[in-house]
Amino acid sequence: MASHRIYLQDAEFEAQSLLVIEGDEAEHAVRVKRLRPGDAVEILNGRGDIAHAKLEDQDSGSGVEEGRGRRSGRACRLRVERVTTVQPVRPALDVCTATPKGQRVDELIEGLCQVGAAAWTPLHAERSIVDPRPSKLERLERLSVEASKQCGRAWRMRINPGIRFAEVRAASSSDRLVIADASGEVFVPRAVESVRLLIGPEGGWSPDELRVAGNLGAEVCRFGRHIMRIETAAVVASAIILSV
Repeated sequence: MASHRIYLQDAEFEAQSLLVIEGDEAEHAVRVKRLRPGDAVEILNGRGDIAHAKLEDQDSGSGVEEGRGRRSGRACRLRVERVTTVQPVRPALDVCTATPKGQRVDELIEGLCQVGAAAWTPLHAERSIVDPRPSKLERLERLSVEASKQCGRAWRMRINPGIRFAEVRAASSSDRLVIADASGEVFVPRAVESVRLLIGPEGGWSPDELRVAGNLGAEVCRFGRHIMRIETAAVVASAIILSV
């Protein structure tokens, strides 16, 4: 098992090639994880490829002053031994949820990343409270990368721009459109290529939204016996949908 994972977005891997890792990834590998020559490393590119490599050596580098901080000149050289390609999880699941308050949105992103969702889309419903700013979405992008490294997923989970409830059908090309609500039937998984899942805000869906969902052809489904928080409902429902 690899002792450490590194993420290089969209990198190209080739067996027996030498990769040089610099910056924060190199600093974390050597100073925090304390990797030594010969240690195993997995390198993810976020699009299905995993490079299985070993650390050959590393330069200690020297800090360069930049304002209050210091930038590390540390670099790691990794020898790629083999490359494996992982197919995307099916069905491709786009989870659209109202945005939870505070740090709970972090729990949502980490949970969805671990369970295998393809994307998260912030959904603005009638009773939504939080409308994430672009800066928050950028932070959640970084969090999804860290979660991918932690759980070893080969495909990066996308963080999409927010949409309004009325835009859901127009923005969706999914084979199944599912809205989670206690009033629905028990969800029954079936083999399809893609699913869009809608999870409402803490105050629930409005009657108008449920009516519109029915007119859009959405399946109203329930995923448990009790009322769940957004971040819990999204992960539980995603696990059930991906159980086929």
